[in-house]
Amino acid sequence: MTACIQMRSDFIYPGAGQLGEFFFELKGADDMAFLPEILPVAPGLYLCIMTGPATNYPRIDFRVGNSPVTFCLTLSGRFSSTFSSPGGSKQRDHYVGPNTNTIGSLQKTWGQMTIDPSLPVRCVELMIDPRLLQRYLPGHLISNVTGRKQIRFFRGQEFLSHPLDPELRKTALEILNPPPLNGPALELFYQSRAMILLSRQVELFCHSAGKGNNPSLKPDLRDQLAHAKSILTEDFLDPPTIPVLARRCGLNEFTLKKEFKRTFNSTIFTFVQKLKMEQAWALIREKNHSVSEAANAVGYINVSHFSRAFKKQFSINPGILKKNENLCRPALQALLGRAK
Repeated sequence: MTACIQMRSDFIYPGAGQLGEFFFELKGADDMAFLPEILPVAPGLYLCIMTGPATNYPRIDFRVGNSPVTFCLTLSGRFSSTFSSPGGSKQRDHYVGPNTNTIGSLQKTWGQMTIDPSLPVRCVELMIDPRLLQRYLPGHLISNVTGRKQIRFFRGQEFLSHPLDPELRKTALEILNPPPLNGPALELFYQSRAMILLSRQVELFCHSAGKGNNPSLKPDLRDQLAHAKSILTEDFLDPPTIPVLARRCGLNEFTLKKEFKRTFNSTIFTFVQKLKMEQAWALIREKNHSVSEAANAVGYINVSHFSRAFKKQFSINPGILKKNENLCRPALQALLGRAK
């Protein structure tokens, strides 16, 4: 079955004279109830909400026409996409994990997305007409390419990633758990939260642009780093050593370690450790494993060492998580909000 999502932005850029229109086509979604929930909150601005067990979401084939700029807040879930676009020399891979803020810009793109079934899905996405976003950005971030304005930061780059900060997490949780409002009051609630997200995202966007976010990276190096990240994501339970990983990616060890940290804001060890702890959380919380079983599953022989690593990641002892499976939602959200 194929499901199509079309969103008319209702935003007319000065001089353009035409309404923007976003088009998405999803294949493999047998139940419309499991498609993302799209909420128009203002002309050219939308919220998208995805929640529920990952098994509800099949592998999705997608085709994107005139795409908005997307700010995706992933509280829980792990997504893997392979995509292509006109003129691209080869397919590219992109991975998104929990506690991640991803800024994306895809134009005339198609590909496939799969979702890790071991983690529940909890995502909030803010989508904005790129012409509208340009109004909030400083002039040096806008370039004129053959008579068409473009956001300079995205030239040759589809995604930017940041850790999910507490302010964004708090707003995303409010959107996922709205107050008991109806009609215009609920619409105003979503509008207000969308504008809070947009304000913070523009701030982060400009900050990243100021730092450059590795604009000097050559396409080959960017692909090699993405390949290294994909290898670690797939094999985090038994990751290759840095020398082996460097050889597999065609890089020397110094360049791999330096550019991996600069590109993904994490050392290789910390990246792998984070994936292991996320898997352990899912095993204890979702699969009802014991602490020792979870420790063994992610490669720890010493349970005490595992408990210290788990507490460092989530600010909670795994034994407490296991005993208190009915932790109230606010307490759980507060704990996750402190996770790095």
